[in-house]
Amino acid sequence: MINLTTGPVKITDEVMAALNAPAISHRSAAFMHTFKQVEQELCAQLQVKQAYVLTGSGTLANDAMLVQVKQTGKKGLILVNGEFGERLKMQASRLGVQYNCLEKNWGDRFSMDEIRAAIIHHQAKWVLLCHCETSTGQIIMLEALSTLCQSLDVAVYLDCMSTFGTMPINLKNVAMATASTAKAIGMVAGLALVFSNTTVLPAGNMPVYLDLYHYLQYNGVPFTISSSLVNGLLSALDIQKQQVAWHNVKTNAYLIFERLHPAGVIPFANANTLIFTLVLNKRFAFDLGRMLECNGISTSFESYYLMERNWLQIALFSTCGEADILKLLDLIRHYLSKNR
Repeated sequence: MINLTTGPVKITDEVMAALNAPAISHRSAAFMHTFKQVEQELCAQLQVKQAYVLTGSGTLANDAMLVQVKQTGKKGLILVNGEFGERLKMQASRLGVQYNCLEKNWGDRFSMDEIRAAIIHHQAKWVLLCHCETSTGQIIMLEALSTLCQSLDVAVYLDCMSTFGTMPINLKNVAMATASTAKAIGMVAGLALVFSNTTVLPAGNMPVYLDLYHYLQYNGVPFTISSSLVNGLLSALDIQKQQVAWHNVKTNAYLIFERLHPAGVIPFANANTLIFTLVLNKRFAFDLGRMLECNGISTSFESYYLMERNWLQIALFSTCGEADILKLLDLIRHYLSKNR
């Protein structure tokens, strides 16, 4: 199958071999050597001072980050224009974080002017958002956002679930960011990642599993963590640096998918898009997804928020060739011509 889903992604033979290495104790010197290599590589690739590796999903990473936001005692602003912005808002509410929201329709872009106005109006001291809103594929321009927030002395907290591994990311001007191994880095799910340029604060009133300060006191490994997953992540990070040809395919992808624009099928796409959301109106995304599967192409269409809206998503998270993308395009065109 050609894997064009938002996850799980295609796993290379090298990463699979690393995952299959004999398990060792997370208290052993050999494990800590590999673990520190992972931390150092994450810090180098993302330009952050500290990386935390937790056992769990991206949602856990966001909870751990939000605990740190809460510990600042400051009120902030959450940007919401899709499912995962809504999820950040829900998680913040459950943890008792003080915030206001800047909300837009799913797929609508945030301008820097309206973000500035909302920050000033609400006297926000931090901003939290998805770098890429996975539910639509919308990406915010991080450099422009960082510059704006620096000028206002506002900290940036970022969910990078769908940009970690898809593009070079420089987080040097971000207070904290999150990712997971379930997306474009080319690894299996199981590790939650938090990247930090700020001093973490003790969170004694929160569950210890969410307390990054506690992780720091135990050299990053206070609890059991799988040596297999850590091995796999180190291998995936190494491979990521070498995929020059694949980066070129991703760079050209928008030019290929742009051919669907006259049909109005991918309204949220732009030159930075690596998640293409097909909005099919009266056509049936579920039927299209099944048809593509029968022709050897996996896409995302069974998540509840996609099924509710009759959307289908194509994500360039797994390595594929331009011929695969062209095959997909032909199949979609054929489906659309038959179901006008």
